[in-house]
Amino acid sequence: MNLDTNNYRLRRHDSLENRARNAAAEARNTGEPVAMDPMHARERRIVHLEIEDMDDLVTYTADGPDGKHVVICREDQIPADHAPSTGPAEKDRQ
Repeated sequence: MNLDTNNYRLRRHDSLENRARNAAAEARNTGEPVAMDPMHARERRIVHLEIEDMDDLVTYTADGPDGKHVVICREDQIPADHAPSTGPAEKDRQ
């Protein structure tokens, strides 16, 4: 059973997509990777899917002291110990 008060899930989804687009713009403008706030797997997946169609950027999930978070960067900036998210199947496992 899921309780969705005042369309919270839809508003949260829209908010995450907007934050992902803003982080992508920041990554493009600064040329540096942008780490988003820690979030649950369902929310990380929303961010991965929002960035997926951007040809110049990729995402990966990193584990930090506060939990897992999404990093948005250029493909050449991915650390050797992280694989970029490449498709829906990969994103579902994160």
